[in-house]
Amino acid sequence: MERCISMKLRGLSGIFCCFFALLSLPTTAFAHHQVVLVTNSSCPIDTVSSLELRKIYFGIKVKHDNAQIKGIHNLTNDQLDTIFLQTVVAMSSKSYQRRLLAQSLNIGRPRIAKFSDIETLLTELRKIPCNVTYMWENKANEFDDLKIIKWLWQQN
Repeated sequence: MERCISMKLRGLSGIFCCFFALLSLPTTAFAHHQVVLVTNSSCPIDTVSSLELRKIYFGIKVKHDNAQIKGIHNLTNDQLDTIFLQTVVAMSSKSYQRRLLAQSLNIGRPRIAKFSDIETLLTELRKIPCNVTYMWENKANEFDDLKIIKWLWQQN
């Protein structure tokens, strides 16, 4: 009988250890779930307003601190693109693409650059000092020549 109780206690202690290990997981496993707006570290811009950001991604010319800002679409991750569509332009992908196409055809506004390869995206981001794009915060922190100018989204 005593042996049976000690085995049950040993089993319970194992379950509690696993439970506490799982509790510590979310802080490390989901730490990268913050979306930030980044630019080249040589850009004089330290922040942009939400309205300016929306204009940038609708292809409207935005000057901030005498620097023209151009947006670049980061299509390296579907979840990242969905978050961008919800938080920055507040439109579905289909509606957003339709609006960009209409502006391009009606006004002659150039289309915003899109990249699905991170290396190509970074090369384009570094070409012109005040190009901006969005990415996961942990990815942005991997590069010394990028600076975060705005936090766009954080997982709760």
